[in-house]
Amino acid sequence: MRVKNPRGSFYRNVSGLGAGKKPEDSRITPATTGFWIKMKTNNSSVPAGQSGPGPYSGKYEVGYREGGEISIASVAMASQLKQSGDFNSETYQKSAEDAFQFIDSNNFALAYDGKNNIVDD
Repeated sequence: MRVKNPRGSFYRNVSGLGAGKKPEDSRITPATTGFWIKMKTNNSSVPAGQSGPGPYSGKYEVGYREGGEISIASVAMASQLKQSGDFNSETYQKSAEDAFQFIDSNNFALAYDGKNNIVDD
């Protein structure tokens, strides 16, 4: 729920900046095509492959094949539990329905290649 865009899908990456990985240090970041290796000796980072936004720069949210379907299913299942967490059942259900509607309408735009794939069905 905390990684759900109120007007769309679920955020792709939430990076925990800072040593303590505190929630207030978290940032929503775009998809990357590489990674960085953290060096313990001097606490610096060394690039390993291409890093930064991928070919679909500006994409912060997931479609079906990037985990949207499991996110929707998880939130929908949470809405059916007898005991609520930080959100009530109606909020979980509405969030799942809104995400499904958004992803169903925008899935190809959210896919890295913009094409239909069997995974999307």
